[in-house]
Amino acid sequence: MPSRTPDAVAGPAWVPPAGIPPLSSRMMRATWRGLPAKRHEAGWEPGLLVPAADGSPLITDHYFPRAQGDFPTLLVRSPYGRGLPWSPEYGLLFAEQGFHVILQSCRGTGGSGGRFDLWRNEAADGRATVLRTWYQDHAPRGSGGWAAALADPAVGAALQHMHAEPATAWTVERLSRRAGLSRAAFSRRFTELVGRPPMTYLSWWRMTTAGRILRSDADAPLQTVAERVGYRSEFAFNRAFKREFGISPGAYRRQGAGSQNRRPTPRPGVGRE
Repeated sequence: MPSRTPDAVAGPAWVPPAGIPPLSSRMMRATWRGLPAKRHEAGWEPGLLVPAADGSPLITDHYFPRAQGDFPTLLVRSPYGRGLPWSPEYGLLFAEQGFHVILQSCRGTGGSGGRFDLWRNEAADGRATVLRTWYQDHAPRGSGGWAAALADPAVGAALQHMHAEPATAWTVERLSRRAGLSRAAFSRRFTELVGRPPMTYLSWWRMTTAGRILRSDADAPLQTVAERVGYRSEFAFNRAFKREFGISPGAYRRQGAGSQNRRPTPRPGVGRE
């Protein structure tokens, strides 16, 4: 997909595609009252193919402000198509306010490849869209913070490996080989861009992943959860989870039972820009 923003270092400014949002969305938007004033004209790129975590093509529409600048990105994924009401409510309105909106059909729906399996693939496919396709191709060069970490070839590759395979016995040496850097150079670059050393970040990511499993699969034994995030010992997993979030996995599961609102809160400094 072409660049969505001007190159922060060099190169021509991005030229918005010619497409305009669908007529049905524009007509619906015209009938609404009390909306915020439009800040930008909105553009539209329909039918983009973005690879899912397993490579299945996901049909994606891109709404964007017709203006130069670095704009935040909103990812919206749905198994119910990309037309009404998603197109005007998210695509058109947010693009008018200065957002790139990535409106995507979940796998097995809306023309996307693969097989739809409720809740099984959403987190991985969303990360694949953001990490592998959007930020890697569209983060402005020379920018700092999280977007720069994802756009950096070495650090972005390491983050992909950690996110996709948290149970793998990653080490700094193993990650640095994958990144094609020396151990010292990789650690220095990763820490500078992400804000935490590689193994510290990996521990946080494993615990965050464990928290999602505990929320979504109330029947999974703690030993199974531990193994899925790289811990052979349930005792070590319990200790790491409590150290990271200040609550044991069992207590977190009990407190979160029947509620979708409670979740572990990362300590300050994780992935800050």
